[in-house]
Amino acid sequence: MTRIFSSRLKVFSLALLGVACVLLAANWTTLQFAIAVLMSEQRPPLLKDARWNDATSARAFNERFPEGSSASGLRSWLISSEFSLDGNPPVAKKTVHGMPCNEDIIIKWSADSSERLTKTEAIVTGAGCL
Repeated sequence: MTRIFSSRLKVFSLALLGVACVLLAANWTTLQFAIAVLMSEQRPPLLKDARWNDATSARAFNERFPEGSSASGLRSWLISSEFSLDGNPPVAKKTVHGMPCNEDIIIKWSADSSERLTKTEAIVTGAGCL
């Protein structure tokens, strides 16, 4: 009896492996695309909720850097998030090389004489899609 069970288990295992191989072969392109999307560069976490061309949609960013918060804190975050900083008026830029779309992110801000933010704006735009 154990011999019959053992041979049935082997047949079942081989059949299951065969079905898995057929499914993998049939969906290879989809699987490759899914892996590429998962492995692609992502936006910084504070900008995950931002919609394209809508500065008011970056709620997490706007909550983290509201009017009156530290401009040096914003600059530190931009540097650690690998933005390139430009001078006067202050602007930071970054291109996220994602899948299926690349995105450009532009951060603009102004600060008063005591280095407190008076205005911030985070704009995400599409920079080319597949």
